[in-house]
Amino acid sequence: MKILVPLDGSDTSQRILPYLKGLAPAWKAQLTLLRVVDPLSFHSPAVDESEHWGAAAAQQAEAYLKERVEELAGLAVQALVHRGGTCPSICQVAQQCDLIAFAPHNQAGLERWIYGSVSEEVIRDAPCPVFLLRGETNVRFHHLLLPVDASEASLEVCRRAQAFVPEDVRVTLLHCHGSQQMDDRWTRAFEAVIDGKQRWELICRPGKAPAAILEWFTHCDCDLIAMATRGRKGWDHFWRGSVTEQVARHAPCPTLVFPPASLDCNRNLPGGRGKEQ
Repeated sequence: MKILVPLDGSDTSQRILPYLKGLAPAWKAQLTLLRVVDPLSFHSPAVDESEHWGAAAAQQAEAYLKERVEELAGLAVQALVHRGGTCPSICQVAQQCDLIAFAPHNQAGLERWIYGSVSEEVIRDAPCPVFLLRGETNVRFHHLLLPVDASEASLEVCRRAQAFVPEDVRVTLLHCHGSQQMDDRWTRAFEAVIDGKQRWELICRPGKAPAAILEWFTHCDCDLIAMATRGRKGWDHFWRGSVTEQVARHAPCPTLVFPPASLDCNRNLPGGRGKEQ
């Protein structure tokens, strides 16, 4: 498995590194540490001056990544400096990876409205699953929570998420149905993609997502949540919001998000029980 780890030089983004020291061996992963240098950040009336600052920033980024690689001694790690916009660069490099993993910033209020969140932009456009680290958690997952609805996307997440967890993990399928129960046909479909070795249950709760999902955390001991996102953008995203983004923003445990492009049936995850045959 190839994991892309975007870093911006902040203490927050670096929180993912100690965690990956324990997680990478379990996933037999190769890590690519990415530092993006945005040329627009060095705009100057004098072109040669702008190029000078851009080259200096790239050198600083290389030195920074070299130190991070040394901190991960013993793992398969490479460093990459990429010039371009932050989110487009991450998604471009991720074309050659199987997972993006990082610890997002907790932007809020006016800051979020003006600047947005890099993590939320990435999970709309990424070509592979995105692992968001929030809070403290164990390296080995014991309880996987899968918020599901009656959709092929939920079925695909249920199938593919199993590549990231041990065989004996406990699985909870949580369906927040409002006034509509899940049809038995969908229940049987989910049962068909769950490994028989796993303990699993389907729980149907009244209420609408994301509030009902977040409320479930008050009495749930899950240590990983996996779900799909519809990848809404523009006015539709502003008006409707995103259930997945709100859950990922407030969940007390890591979130494994599957963007629309990552659920392409022609794209297989490497190894594991979640690989398509």
